[in-house]
Amino acid sequence: MIPTIGSAACQVVATGRPGRVVAVFSRAVYVRFADSSGIIAIVPLTVPPGPLHLHVESLPEAAVGDPVIVRGGALVVGGQHIDIPEVVWSPTPVDGLPTQRQSAALVLRDVLGEPRLLDLSGTGWDVSAHLRQLGLRATVAQLAGRGSGLTPAGDDCAAGIVLVTALLSEAGWATWSTRALAELACSHASHEIAVALISAAARGEGIEPLHELLVSCARNDRGAAVRDMVVLDGIGHTSGRDMAYGMLLGLELADVIAADRRADRDRVSNAIHSAT
Repeated sequence: MIPTIGSAACQVVATGRPGRVVAVFSRAVYVRFADSSGIIAIVPLTVPPGPLHLHVESLPEAAVGDPVIVRGGALVVGGQHIDIPEVVWSPTPVDGLPTQRQSAALVLRDVLGEPRLLDLSGTGWDVSAHLRQLGLRATVAQLAGRGSGLTPAGDDCAAGIVLVTALLSEAGWATWSTRALAELACSHASHEIAVALISAAARGEGIEPLHELLVSCARNDRGAAVRDMVVLDGIGHTSGRDMAYGMLLGLELADVIAADRRADRDRVSNAIHSAT
């Protein structure tokens, strides 16, 4: 695999601001940069490309709190030099998603299997019912930080919903705009890594296997979709599958989410009017 740097990570590094290591795992070193400029994930080549990812041949020996400096075309992490990849990753485009959303949802549901309740803090949680009853803003807020894992199941599911909604918006579907989704992401009350992932999703970017899965489903290629899910099932404890489940909800409930955006604008407008 050619080393790449995600588009979001590239923008963060381009600020030239210093940073610090905030989390260290077997397949990722997370770095937060100063002045809220953002978070990147330093990952080995065995990890798929993504918006926050910066690929390296091998992970640096880092500890939480280690300083990180941008110096020329490299990062210095705890005194170790890491070359910044020259190739900037961007996701595989998903053509015709608005017109293919229903058929894509059928393939994705078939690949995922029977609908399930997410394991959020030990209780089954029907996200579909919440979306229908409460709308996107309230559902994403209630998913924040729920469940276990580096990025809890609730945040992963929210990222999948937001990603599909952003892609539909970029393709001309009358739904939540990417700007509105970005504002939603900024108010997400979870830990900073989850917020960074949802912020990337609001710009229409998730890890590459998610985009490849959407392409396969939009093309009605079940075999390819099954292979894409095998890759996603290798990401985190259940993170890959939870994000795919969120994408399924985003496809199946696209009309509900679009109608909710119009209602949400009215609610926000009424709240502002009442406050003044």
